[in-house]
Amino acid sequence: MKKKTIDEYIEKVWTTLDKLSEAHVKNMKDHEKFQKDIEKDRKSSKEKYRQMEKMHKNDFIELKNMQKETDRLIKETSQQMKETDRHLKEKFSELKVYVGNVGRNNGDVAEEFF
Repeated sequence: MKKKTIDEYIEKVWTTLDKLSEAHVKNMKDHEKFQKDIEKDRKSSKEKYRQMEKMHKNDFIELKNMQKETDRLIKETSQQMKETDRHLKEKFSELKVYVGNVGRNNGDVAEEFF
C-alpha cells in the first residue's frame, strides 16, 4: 500500500469540495427555476380560479334574472287567466239571460253579445 502525502489528501479534498460546490450551485439554480415555475403555476391557477368564479357569478346573476322574468311571466299569465275566466263567467251569465229571454219570447233571436 502506497502512502499518500498530505498534499495529495489536501488536493483530493479540494477537488471533492469543488465538485460538491458545483453540484450545490447547479442544485440551487434548479431549485430557483423550480420555485419560479411553482409561482408561475400558482398565479396561473389563481387567475383561472378568478375567471371561473367570475363566470359562475355572472351565470348565477343571469339565472337569477331569468328566474325573476319567469316569475313575472307566471304572474302575468295567471292574471290573464283570471281575467279570461271572469270574462267567460260574465258572458256565460249573459248567455243564460239571453237564452232565457229567447225561450220566453217564443224563439225571438237574441242579439250577438260576444
